[in-house]
Amino acid sequence: MSEPETPEKPRINPWSIWLIVGVMLGGVLVAYNYSLRQNAEAQDPRPPYLNKLEEDIEAVNRDGNRARLSSLKGKVYVASYLFTTCPMGCSGIAEKLTVIHEEFGADPRFQLVSFSVDPEGDTPEMTDEFLNRLDVGIDDWWYLTGEKEAIQQYMLEFFQLNPTKPVDNPAIKFVHDMRVVLIDGKANIRGYYQLLHPQPEFAEQNFERLKADIRYILDNETAPLASNE
Repeated sequence: MSEPETPEKPRINPWSIWLIVGVMLGGVLVAYNYSLRQNAEAQDPRPPYLNKLEEDIEAVNRDGNRARLSSLKGKVYVASYLFTTCPMGCSGIAEKLTVIHEEFGADPRFQLVSFSVDPEGDTPEMTDEFLNRLDVGIDDWWYLTGEKEAIQQYMLEFFQLNPTKPVDNPAIKFVHDMRVVLIDGKANIRGYYQLLHPQPEFAEQNFERLKADIRYILDNETAPLASNE
């Protein structure tokens, strides 16, 4: 009677081992390079270049006069997207921006600009009252209204903010992107900042980063304005 044959143990292909080792080393290398990039970005104080406002827009300012973004060439400005009857944080953003203005508003190269989410409801008189009600007292704060679709399209296409969505609730009216945007003197977008982040520590980080980025651009990238500006 013959003995049963012992099953032959499967042979391990040496190339499979090298393949596994290669994948593992590749993952380590990717993680290492990512870590180096993160450290480099953390050490580099320059805010990134994210987009450029390739086209101009004209709108009606809170003083009733027409204004163009192109007239802000050479200035650093913070743009926000608000409406006067907003119940979900627009006044909170405006109050944060007031603090920003207290720090940088004395510099003629700095500007605050707000676009109305609801141009049909935000008349120049209402926008002026909105800022005065917050005790802002900043006469040179632009608050722009105008043709609704043109403003919404500009904010979507060039500022690259999320689309505004009407809400079937008269108390809310709109859900809109509440990040503020930093633009340098050459119309480059340099950062987005969620000043009302639901986690307070992240909101504070965004606030401090906005101030640091403004300071860097003013100190290192923005030339003095001509005496006639």
